[in-house]
Amino acid sequence: MDIRQFKAGVAIRGEWIQDDLVQFGGRGTGITFLSPDPKACIDRLPLGSPALLADLYELGFEDILDYIERLGQRLHLSDNVYLQQALEASCLTSAQTPPLLRKTYDSLPHIFNRRTASEMADETIGIDYLEGWVPKTLSDGRRVSIRAFGARALHIIAGNSPAIAAISIMRNALTRSDGIIKSPSNDPFTALAIARTMIDMDAKHPLTRHLSVAYWK
Repeated sequence: MDIRQFKAGVAIRGEWIQDDLVQFGGRGTGITFLSPDPKACIDRLPLGSPALLADLYELGFEDILDYIERLGQRLHLSDNVYLQQALEASCLTSAQTPPLLRKTYDSLPHIFNRRTASEMADETIGIDYLEGWVPKTLSDGRRVSIRAFGARALHIIAGNSPAIAAISIMRNALTRSDGIIKSPSNDPFTALAIARTMIDMDAKHPLTRHLSVAYWK
């Protein structure tokens, strides 16, 4: 595939957009690709108020795991044309060798796995803290309650491995957050491929609608 013919898009809150294309340079000599002009969609990227995260809190943790499991079943490289295109293009932009890139893409169903997701949430945050208020007694006897809430976040991710994009999307879902991922020039395609798969799977689901992926220089 000639990457100069690769037309990327942006995923904004459950919608795939491929208009107002402009040329960008990838992380490689003479490599260019087309992607929507960020100036044309920048007003649609931010979530205006933290109150708009409320739909995520209608989901129980098991609902989130159900979604992640369904997504993982759609991320098999052999069946997913978006991932196939992303892998082919990434071979021209990444510093990793094609066999290493393929191995990472092949691992995506294992990353988006119910057991993996549950372990990630419990070991890094604690599922109890994601699901409700957890009472604690401080050393001076005071009683407090602690809970982890989702955030509106801009993710400026590294592109040295496609797994970084995947884990960023996973963490956004587990924490009930609203994420905007700025794809890196050495991997401008992986996060887009996963987001587009999410849109095809369920464009109206809260976890889909609270993820946006775009590229800008």
